[in-house]
Amino acid sequence: MTQGGGGSVTMTSSIAGSVGIPTLAPYAASKGGINQLVRTLAAEWAEHHIRVYAVAPGYVANILNSVTAHDAPSSDWRINTFTPVGRRATVEEIAAPYAFLASPAAGYITGSVLAADGRYTAT
Repeated sequence: MTQGGGGSVTMTSSIAGSVGIPTLAPYAASKGGINQLVRTLAAEWAEHHIRVYAVAPGYVANILNSVTAHDAPSSDWRINTFTPVGRRATVEEIAAPYAFLASPAAGYITGSVLAADGRYTAT
């Protein structure tokens, strides 16, 4: 295989990189850093035909079960209330944006953070 043919890099961000969520300060700071890294690398690597993205999931069913900050029924109520679609995402709903961004269909997209969050960050 010949090097230099371009490609794509997809990172994982989070809604916490865009909005304040109680008890998640260190996590949120790291995801905010991912968002800026995506934009900066997209600008730097465009000349090499390398696309750079991040997917920023919202709350996902069965993924954060071990995070005690989200165990309380009041937390689950808050998540479902503040997520406009009224529920957590399925794992399949979060995987689909990764597949899209890795495909040729995303060939003209770079430097974007794609929110897969049930419209959480749009409110």
